[in-house]
Amino acid sequence: MRFFVLLLLLSILLFTQNSICQNCTSLCLNTSKGTFFGANLDLQWGDGLIFVNRRGINKQGYLTNTLGETAKWTSKYGSLTFNLLGREFAWCGINEAGLVISTMYLNATILPAEDERPPLVSGFWVQYMLDNCKNVSEVIAANSIIRLAEDKCHFLVGDLSGNCASIEFLNGKLVYHTGDKMPIAAQTNDPYSELLDYYNKKIIPENDPFHSVKRFHDVAEKINAFNEHIEISPIDYLINILTKDVKMDDTKWSIFFDLEKRDVYFQTKDSPILKSIHLNSFDLSCNSPLKMQNVNIESFGDISSKFINYDHNLNLLVFEKFCNRWGVEVSSENAKLLINFLEGFSCVK
Repeated sequence: MRFFVLLLLLSILLFTQNSICQNCTSLCLNTSKGTFFGANLDLQWGDGLIFVNRRGINKQGYLTNTLGETAKWTSKYGSLTFNLLGREFAWCGINEAGLVISTMYLNATILPAEDERPPLVSGFWVQYMLDNCKNVSEVIAANSIIRLAEDKCHFLVGDLSGNCASIEFLNGKLVYHTGDKMPIAAQTNDPYSELLDYYNKKIIPENDPFHSVKRFHDVAEKINAFNEHIEISPIDYLINILTKDVKMDDTKWSIFFDLEKRDVYFQTKDSPILKSIHLNSFDLSCNSPLKMQNVNIESFGDISSKFINYDHNLNLLVFEKFCNRWGVEVSSENAKLLINFLEGFSCVK
């Protein structure tokens, strides 16, 4: 269908243009009070939607493998995601099992060659992992079932046990660091091994595009300096790191996750007052209505009760605004075809 070509164009646009997602930062913080995770989205514009995704929903990708097949799955876990393009295109999020994922630009990405694994662009890849996986090990293993396609990006993943992993695709292969191979549980916009090598050598190169090495160094110092006896909560400590130490001029979203409680805190440049969402307060069964909210909602405190039922027009508006801002010509017909395709995801029968 014609809108599949449109989606392919959008997926390439999302992470390959030089002005998109260049400065993103993510980190894990393990404490005696649990595991906490933070992520900054750095982008020219900060529009987007938050979705409460349900379990038991039949879904599929739109790109095909070498056999002409698309990815098809039924979501095992409900989740809460922050989406740039609208429904199903998750940039980061957490599921009810306590798995959290964030996305960052990585120019060094060289993706695997086409094979029998159905391909997914990054937004669908993130949603697939949150739909199907409960921990870091399952995310790593899932890459033998599906493959990332089109996007120059890498991911930071954390789970309830405190395990954290950097997932990258370099020279056509999956590369991941976790456990003892990931002494600094953070990621910016260079391959993890290079960032760690610079940090261990205490070097910040003169040529440091988007301050990627500098941001990793600053985050590493803060992670190592965390003292659980100081009068500050892990969430507040994360907030200070991402909104002060590594905040960039184009930081649009700062999002913080308490994995144990499944609580999410966030603030945006357009709506800077801190807000919270409690994933456990939502009905995640497939027969419940799909819930959503504007990421720039003018509110404060707990906004869980302020989520609305899925709004076709609002989702379409965010999608079309993204296209217009990035110079992608989209007809009204094609936009509606896309939205109708995504709205066709329904409860398993």
